[in-house]
Amino acid sequence: METDANVINLAGRQRMLSQGLTR
Repeated sequence: METDANVINLAGRQRMLSQGLTR
């Protein structure tokens, strides 16, 4: 039951990728 953790992990990974692409 780690849905929140999973969501945060996915969001963090997507944000990292987005920043890397935007940078």
